[in-house]
Amino acid sequence: MQNNCELPFGTNLLVMSKLYYGVISLHLEKLDIDRYYSVLFFIYNSPKKCSQQAIADELRIDKTAMVKVIDYLSEKELVKRETDKIDRRKHFIILTKKGKKYATDIASVFQNLDKSIFKNINMKQKKDLSDVLNTVKKNLMKQPSNAVVFKYKKFTK
Repeated sequence: MQNNCELPFGTNLLVMSKLYYGVISLHLEKLDIDRYYSVLFFIYNSPKKCSQQAIADELRIDKTAMVKVIDYLSEKELVKRETDKIDRRKHFIILTKKGKKYATDIASVFQNLDKSIFKNINMKQKKDLSDVLNTVKKNLMKQPSNAVVFKYKKFTK
């Protein structure tokens, strides 16, 4: 059934996010995790050691949830915590050998999907879209808001 109602911008982004991560989930079914792909991707693509706080800040994950994410990934032997020698309250999150393998697979799936969804969109259009979305993100970050958690994991029947 086709509805002629135009959805709010944020709802459209939410729907696209669900579609995107549904495809990602399908392509990564062989891995023994069903979520937190973006966390592994972020660590993998960081030029230097990532602190737990830096990951949380960049991906907008609250402190309590971030601890649970890292605990989950640690239990799966994908990451390990390394205490900062200067500030013992600070933890760096390091990919294990298994974590690097998973992150490589995740990065490949992200890259291939992005290539597929941007088919027939030229580089200027892609850059313009990125610029607009970054401006919208900056404008949203100036708005007062509540913390919201999305738990993207595969639905099982």
